[in-house]
Amino acid sequence: MDTTELPETGDLNRPTGAALQAMELAAAAFGAAWTRFLTCGATSGVLALVAASCPRGSRLLVQRTCHRSVVSAVALLGLEPVFLPVDPRDASRAAREPSPDGSAAAPLPPVSPAAVAAALDRDPRIRAVLVTSPDYYGTVSDLAAVAASAHAHAVPLLVDEAHGAHFAFSRACPRTALASGADLVVQSAHKTLPALTQAALLHVSRGAVSFSEALSLGAVDRLLPPAGLLDAAVAYAEELGTAPGDVYASVKRDLRGTAYEKAREVLEESRAVFVDSWFSEAGQKGIAATLARLRQR
Repeated sequence: MDTTELPETGDLNRPTGAALQAMELAAAAFGAAWTRFLTCGATSGVLALVAASCPRGSRLLVQRTCHRSVVSAVALLGLEPVFLPVDPRDASRAAREPSPDGSAAAPLPPVSPAAVAAALDRDPRIRAVLVTSPDYYGTVSDLAAVAASAHAHAVPLLVDEAHGAHFAFSRACPRTALASGADLVVQSAHKTLPALTQAALLHVSRGAVSFSEALSLGAVDRLLPPAGLLDAAVAYAEELGTAPGDVYASVKRDLRGTAYEKAREVLEESRAVFVDSWFSEAGQKGIAATLARLRQR
């Protein structure tokens, strides 16, 4: 199925025909000016959007809790990271208080728009702001306010929305990064949409970076090798996401049933191994011997 290097089937980096149509449909569904399918996961998208926004040696405003791909981009491009401060009082409050929807408390606070504005006021050499939202505990930042702070200082807002690809398809979800004013967004289709592992999306809002500019910067074709199977998977995930809710729910139930059954089997096997290792006579003797050696030190 990986025939995207042939003129007849289209090139993911310079798409035509069916490949271009699939990406245009995805852009319309997610609310982007243009969208490109990624075949090396959201990591390649993070590298691309940072490369498209920050000249070599410039500064990037970023959270300390960013994904390691951001750190890689900083190192590869010779950037100087400027880390957003976290008020210990905010972190303590976030860990204690449940979310407004009643869900469990988050270990980390959302990004503060005021902190973003203050950092940009202090350092005019910052060329872009990169925020992870939702973070790895599901916390969503006020991206509209963060975008307003960034744009007031004439810098773009980049959002790692790897865990929020599904936001566009349900009114019960938070607003998407694009709808909140982000300029460049990367999503992992395989995390929250029915797509193969490595399948991801790079979205660009209207008025941000043109596709030709991204190509000239090497932010696309040097990072995104063609892979038709993953390309098709992303297109299918986008199509399924726009389908009626009962269709999506039916597919999800079928997949979940199989996955849960396998997970139960693995859990039972793991539990048996755990019990045999720790609570068997041999296991208890081993633990006692280890504790005895530690006491002698």
